[in-house]
Amino acid sequence: MISALQGLGKIYIQQGNLEKALDSYAKFVKVHPTESQAWLRLGILRINANQPSEAIDDFKKVIEIDPKSAVPVTIWPGYTPI
Repeated sequence: MISALQGLGKIYIQQGNLEKALDSYAKFVKVHPTESQAWLRLGILRINANQPSEAIDDFKKVIEIDPKSAVPVTIWPGYTPI
């Protein structure tokens, strides 16, 4: 189920408003910390915002929540989960 914060984040992405999209997804994962797809989206947004350290932390969270997820590895070449 999509939340208002996720919906806003997607709208901001479509509008090209990276800052507001980041803010919406960051707020969403605070409320829903086990939503791996939201962490993944946040990591992708942070790559686009030139925030690689934060993106790596988000991808680690995805793998922590869903250990079988290989998505962060395919999005961030060179990223190796520790």
